[in-house]
Amino acid sequence: MNIKTYLLFSYLTLFVFAEETETPCVTPNGENALCIPINNCKVIKQALIFLEQDVIEFARKSRCGFEDDGPLVCCGSVGKPTTPSTVIDHTKKPTLRPTDHSLVTPIDNVYLPDDSLCGIQSKGERMIGGEFTTLDEFPWTAILVYVKNDYSNSISSFCSATLINHRYVLTAAECLEIPGYNLTEVRLGEWRRSTDDDCDDPSDIETCADPVLDVPIIEKIVHPFYNKKNRNNNIALLLLQKKIKYSAFVRPICLPPSDFPQLSQRSEVVVSGWSTSENGLLSDVKMQTKFFVEESNECTSTLPKSIREVSGLICSDKNVIYRGDTGGPLMRIYYMSDDFNNEHWYLEGIIFKLRDFEEVGAPLIYMKTSKYTKWILNNLKHP
Repeated sequence: MNIKTYLLFSYLTLFVFAEETETPCVTPNGENALCIPINNCKVIKQALIFLEQDVIEFARKSRCGFEDDGPLVCCGSVGKPTTPSTVIDHTKKPTLRPTDHSLVTPIDNVYLPDDSLCGIQSKGERMIGGEFTTLDEFPWTAILVYVKNDYSNSISSFCSATLINHRYVLTAAECLEIPGYNLTEVRLGEWRRSTDDDCDDPSDIETCADPVLDVPIIEKIVHPFYNKKNRNNNIALLLLQKKIKYSAFVRPICLPPSDFPQLSQRSEVVVSGWSTSENGLLSDVKMQTKFFVEESNECTSTLPKSIREVSGLICSDKNVIYRGDTGGPLMRIYYMSDDFNNEHWYLEGIIFKLRDFEEVGAPLIYMKTSKYTKWILNNLKHP
């Protein structure tokens, strides 16, 4: 247990009188539940990982007693507030304007994180549109690490990936076949590539991220019908050697259900990775860029015939696709309810690189993730 979480649990013990375990109680959300040790309440413990202020306050309001092992909490089905606040901040706008299909519930599956964990990042002012990210922004974006097949054993990066649970990242199948290189590790929690310590202000340790995690890959699972020629079914899972502990800088994104809403024309989506502008150079710091989805037929008509035959493509209005982002996430915010503060990022697509079709003016192409949700779930063996 880290220092912050320990101090929080200690705070919960103040001014609390002993009560019998597993007595009926009512959560701050008005849900009938049982009063149990906080260490047994999975939903509150998971929510507290990220130390969001509203979650901390929810945990405090949930306390219902104390035992020798620590505080008791009223443990319901969720570990954070779900009822809309009575105080409305009219100056705060949602990151993306809600649409008719913006209300989504995460997949209920034992191998995937629930809505208290997936697609959540620390709240704060975000600059979307070709800007640098903050230290803890898009914490599911990962770098794939390659070792050169020669005496130098030099390390390079050609692709990105997306963390979807404690043990798996999702990427493009083409990222597993970089000539002259072996894909060996996944780097999580990266922000600035050139430094060991990632800090907003190098002189202030409080602004630094946790150390990056370089985790060996022990299994590579490529879609069985991946077509190297036209990149159909261009998707792969990578199994990590160990279970990843979530933090403010390493978290999973939400995986879309198979019946995920179809993106409409001009829907706003976001990509994140280590690429810059039209000069094609890799950025030292993780970037983010907003795109707009184009009409599928209009977009694909500009592509070679073999590519037009690939199903499940998403097109955007950008002109260049950058090497560092291949295999990385195409993302969009969806909401759990009409309360626009309860937002989650979903993995809409995986960047699809066309090595032989990268002229200026060519659209960006993505594989639609929801088309492969069943395949992904069938291949997950670890939560």
